[in-house]
Amino acid sequence: AIAASGRRWRGALAVLVLALLAAGALYAFQDSLRQRLPQTRLNAMLFEAAQALEQGNLSQSDGQGARELYLAVLAQDPDSQTARQGLMEVGRRLLQRAREALAQGDPMPAQALLAQADGLVLPSADLAELQRQLHALQGHEDTLLELIGRARDAAAAGHLDGEAGSAIALYRQALAADPGNAVAAAGLREVLSQLLAQAQAALEQDDIELATQRIER
Repeated sequence: AIAASGRRWRGALAVLVLALLAAGALYAFQDSLRQRLPQTRLNAMLFEAAQALEQGNLSQSDGQGARELYLAVLAQDPDSQTARQGLMEVGRRLLQRAREALAQGDPMPAQALLAQADGLVLPSADLAELQRQLHALQGHEDTLLELIGRARDAAAAGHLDGEAGSAIALYRQALAADPGNAVAAAGLREVLSQLLAQAQAALEQDDIELATQRIER
């Protein structure tokens, strides 16, 4: 009886030991899984960032652009060389797009692109030069807007021609600064159309001199 009781105790002890070992193994597996989950998520974000970069989605307000995804990875893993290199490529492409916008004389997208590039690891000389070009272009745009605004005011007041501050003179000044400016070109055509109408009215009243003055403009 004593021997049987000893065997039962040993059996129960063995079962307990096995249960403890199984519980320890399960805990170790769960702990290892918990440790791997963040890295798995980071790898997924790096993959999404690479896809966004390949598709040209450099920056998006919803956080799904390459810039935002790489920054999110670095926030969790500052030592990620993949994210750092990806972010450098994003910055390089943002600067290239800004150059293209400036070359086309379009300051608004250039300004947005440079704002997105700000804070990234980029050559300071390149960024400073593009900022200088942007400021120069914005100053040029402000001058054009002022000229066109004054030309519209002059036309509305009936000062179509005959002086430096006339609508025709101001529109021509704007076009001299920016030959491809569609707004100034349209404004000049409208003023010339008004002068032509005035010339037609003068002819109907047999005022040849006034009609000639209007036509010569």
